[in-house]
Amino acid sequence: MFKERVKEQREKLGISQSELARRLGVSYTIIQGYEKGTKMASGNTLVALADEFNCTTDYLLGRIAK
Repeated sequence: MFKERVKEQREKLGISQSELARRLGVSYTIIQGYEKGTKMASGNTLVALADEFNCTTDYLLGRIAK
């Protein structure tokens, strides 16, 4: 669920993986890994993603519907 929601929210913002990585201060390959499902965000990065996407961490983790 996490990988789908990261991609969905990034696309809603109309930004590239590289742009999201820049905004979060992480590498492009980290964002790519999130969207492929091969990496999971740390607590701090998960909160930063939720802030960037204006949603909750629970939503990103698939614990609740938006």
